[in-house]
Amino acid sequence: MAGIITDCYSRKTWYNLRHMKTFSGKEAILFGWEEFKKNPWVYVGIGVIIGILNAISSVESENLLLVIIGAAAYIFGTLATIGYMQISLGVVDGKKPDTGDLFNNIKEPRIFVKYALAGLLIGLMAIIPLAIIGIILFAGGMITTLGSSGTLSGVVIAVGIVAIILVIAFLIRFIFVTYLIVDKRVKFWDTFKVSAQMTKGHRGKIFYFILTLLALNLLGLIALVVGLLVTMAISQLATAYVYRKLLPDALQQNNVVTTTETVVEAITETADSVVVEKETTITTDANTTN
Repeated sequence: MAGIITDCYSRKTWYNLRHMKTFSGKEAILFGWEEFKKNPWVYVGIGVIIGILNAISSVESENLLLVIIGAAAYIFGTLATIGYMQISLGVVDGKKPDTGDLFNNIKEPRIFVKYALAGLLIGLMAIIPLAIIGIILFAGGMITTLGSSGTLSGVVIAVGIVAIILVIAFLIRFIFVTYLIVDKRVKFWDTFKVSAQMTKGHRGKIFYFILTLLALNLLGLIALVVGLLVTMAISQLATAYVYRKLLPDALQQNNVVTTTETVVEAITETADSVVVEKETTITTDANTTN
């Protein structure tokens, strides 16, 4: 079946780098703002729910009951975050946001597991270069102290800056992994490949887009923190918008097919081919007999 689907999809591949889709960060943020204005209290409500759950989960205590409550809050906070992403993707697709959909994914524990595992893997992969930076800086500091070499200090700092840039580039490369998991379009390990393809040729723009969102949320934080409920919603919707913009090309480039519609289409096309072949065979046999 997988071979049939891939072959079928390959015949329809029209991807060309010269026609690669792009996105506008300004357009994405304006989209987020316009959609927020349509249903502000829905997004504020979702933000409050997630904020409360995250606050509870971050409380440190040695009390067993509080630890259990914190763990439960973490789980439900993650489920709410996943639900928020699903709601945002639905809004981009033209659906109306509903707070009642926030925990619909509780029926699909696999998404939670994959989401948590992806976050852990990305975190670990990002920590490794940071750990190397720490070792270099520590060793460099020791050597500098012993040798009083200002030049060595400059080299260590330069290496650290380069390494940090590489970490940022790495994180941008896999920025859409969790979205691909939540969107349920591709298999777990394929999410890394597809995310890398989605960001290819756009990483500079994505970097500036992220900086813009950070600045926007900083303004929300300054606005008595309450502004974060607005800016976080805009950021969520804007990111979902960019994801949807860049997704089609990446799926076609990698021949990744997992949506129900495409599978049905592939099966239908295959069935039609079989029918045509049978009809041709019957016609040929009839002509031979005559």
